[in-house]
Amino acid sequence: MLDGKSLEYEDKKIELPEPITGDVLKVEEAMVMLPGKINAKMESQIFLTLPTGVVYVLPILKTTTTLENTQIHLREKVYFEYDSKKPESCVLQSFPNTEFDGKITARIPLSAYKYFASLR
Repeated sequence: MLDGKSLEYEDKKIELPEPITGDVLKVEEAMVMLPGKINAKMESQIFLTLPTGVVYVLPILKTTTTLENTQIHLREKVYFEYDSKKPESCVLQSFPNTEFDGKITARIPLSAYKYFASLR
């Protein structure tokens, strides 16, 4: 199960935590930077929502944290660059090659199978 809120089987029910969400600070090549320290080491995907409503679902390779930020390293390159300090300068580098300005938001759903693995 991915991005669910609960799992129920017979008389057992498990509630999962809410997904990790936040505003994106920066996107470069195959890296997304989010504010704060985020524990997403066990998660597999990040959803990036552009101001246009388009959602990119990208596989996570690994995460690293600094004193102030978390870098989500992706398994593939993202075909746009974004900096929250200059949101008006974002252009998609692949079809449909559109420009946009505004915030990009991130959502990292928590996956249940990894939750169950931690119960062993």
